[in-house]
Amino acid sequence: MPYRNRKRHPVRRSGGSGDVFIPVIILLLGITVLSLLIAFLWQRWQDKYDPDYLYPDRNPSSRQEESSESSSAEESSSSEPEPEEPAVQFGQPLPENGRVRSEYFDDAIFIGDSLTTGIQLYNILPNTTVLASVGINLDNIGTKPVIGPEGSQQTILAASRQHDANKIYIMLGANGLKGLGVDGTVKYYRSFLEDVRAAHPDAILYVQSILPINEQKFLANYGYSMTNAEIDECNAALLKMCGELQVYYVDVAEAIKDETGGLPAEFTTDGLHFKGEYYNKWIDYLKEHTVPAS
Repeated sequence: MPYRNRKRHPVRRSGGSGDVFIPVIILLLGITVLSLLIAFLWQRWQDKYDPDYLYPDRNPSSRQEESSESSSAEESSSSEPEPEEPAVQFGQPLPENGRVRSEYFDDAIFIGDSLTTGIQLYNILPNTTVLASVGINLDNIGTKPVIGPEGSQQTILAASRQHDANKIYIMLGANGLKGLGVDGTVKYYRSFLEDVRAAHPDAILYVQSILPINEQKFLANYGYSMTNAEIDECNAALLKMCGELQVYYVDVAEAIKDETGGLPAEFTTDGLHFKGEYYNKWIDYLKEHTVPAS
């Protein structure tokens, strides 16, 4: 039969070395490409957390050079002396020196007459010590007992010795200026300052300028005239005295004067004393004019 006589041909089997090698090469190439892609994406992700990501043109050598230059600049700048604050000169009004907080006055004593009592009356500096009295003046401040309960009152100087003060602010002279004159005022002031310094040798002493008045209202209420020109003359003499005694002078009158050099009429009833708003002006000025910290 034809079928039986048909000649059989051998069948070729797959699995030779050539057929296996090609798929392996493709697989390896795929793995390599995938690895490179993963490495690239990982590097890009890492770069976003690198400070130099925003500066791709930088290289390690340039950063090292810049770091070296920066260090040199810092060394050179640190070696330069810092500018010194101008020294406070006795015999000159205290210049502005920043601003201190109210706590600066917690260890202070304020000495004065009825004007100074307003610091306590208006509760401007609640933690400071106020030793002042209505009617006190330079020729009786060392002898007149005015501080303390009735029957056991002390002089202002004696009462001050009971306080360990680091700063003492003094404002005197408005009462009695007309009678004592400039020379008498300076004489009594000098004597009182020497007594205060002896009682408080380590305290910073501040003399505050005599404050201006409203001349018209002052005359109407007190029956005699006093002018701001007389007050200015006395303040100039007090400034000179402070230079000689090496006591700090604070020109608080500068904060109170209006354009005429006096006390505005709307803020005073008698020409001498003033309302609470002007106490804030006074204390604000003191906060901005202190001795620089050493």
